[in-house]
Amino acid sequence: MPICLLLTHLLIVLGSICTNVFSLTTIAQLRSQRSQSDEECFMQKLCNYEEMNVETICGNDGRTYNSYCEVKRAICHGNPVKKQFSGPCPENLRCQLERAYQLKLAAEKMNSSEVYVPECNATDGSYATVQCHKSTGYCWCVTRFGRPLPNTSKRYGIPNCHILQNERFAETKIGRRSHRKSNGDAVFLNVCSTVDRSTFNANLLNIFKKEYERSEQFLHQANGAMQSFDKKILLWKFGELDNDKNGRLSSKEFNGLRRLVRKHVTPKSCAKKFTKYCDLNKDGEISAREWVTCLGIDISSLID
Repeated sequence: MPICLLLTHLLIVLGSICTNVFSLTTIAQLRSQRSQSDEECFMQKLCNYEEMNVETICGNDGRTYNSYCEVKRAICHGNPVKKQFSGPCPENLRCQLERAYQLKLAAEKMNSSEVYVPECNATDGSYATVQCHKSTGYCWCVTRFGRPLPNTSKRYGIPNCHILQNERFAETKIGRRSHRKSNGDAVFLNVCSTVDRSTFNANLLNIFKKEYERSEQFLHQANGAMQSFDKKILLWKFGELDNDKNGRLSSKEFNGLRRLVRKHVTPKSCAKKFTKYCDLNKDGEISAREWVTCLGIDISSLID
């Protein structure tokens, strides 16, 4: 009897080891496939120079792409997007385009409930306040542009977005006076105004200029107009941050600058929101176009 028990335990242990080895092998294979996919989808490999030029395109998925090259990169990563029309996607069409696109994807999948399909407002075409994902049972609150609001998700229930948004408004800390409540108490918001944004951009650009002047490239630069010089500095800094040279700044590549900005660049109200402000299409990355746009340089000057 003890021998039988011992054999049983050995089989269980061996089975566990095999399972763990299989799991580790599977994870390693997935990571390898992802790494290979990322390498294959580098912009330099996918696109020629003309395709990488800055020219906004509205995709049929409701997203605004900064060049045709970005569309090709999305396709390379398995997103079968097509050009809807030239220019950015209008706010009143973004949700409708994404909804139609996701419904088409759902129709092509065997388990359509896994595909998230956004709900849109019938009146203005914006994203409905509450969005839900059928297969997971989660619902959450979003802005009219479809951006999820933190800490609002609820499983197997509908969150009260109106109350949650009011609570977030009331909890906002130091900032500028927005308006007074009926009892005379002031409500403050941590606002980065247009004037603040201009000051912030100038302060950050000055930091970049000092870095640029210490670089070897500065020794070989030709004199030119101030706008051209500012543009050159911004594109130089973008290239310095873009470690993998894929034309986009990931959160990891942006981390060092984010810390510097929050610590040393004023106004602080703009510094805290710098990353979110620059990520214009809210995809978690910052393209060259978004970079120069959020720092106040005329984007049309890039197409020379």
